[in-house]
Amino acid sequence: MDLAGVVTLRLGEDLPGEIPGTLAELDLPELVALLARVDPTPHDLAGTGATDWSDLAERLHFIADLFRCHQDTPELLNPPYTPAQLQEISAHRMPPPPL
Repeated sequence: MDLAGVVTLRLGEDLPGEIPGTLAELDLPELVALLARVDPTPHDLAGTGATDWSDLAERLHFIADLFRCHQDTPELLNPPYTPAQLQEISAHRMPPPPL
């Protein structure tokens, strides 16, 4: 899975990178409780690779850490389509893939 050209993730492998300092220590009780249910490794990325996407626990572990790791990635706020691609979509045509 490509994240805005910043990193390519392999869903069955542990997430690369690290949890940013802004989310290293959590103090919101509701968030801590949620992560206690879905993230068996709350302070690192070990075991985040989801090899069986039919397993909800594996998916949630991967997704929770994905959001936590990349919440500061500014490129993820960029529009997903170029103006030329939007024109093709508006004309009910499949836009060519990005180069």
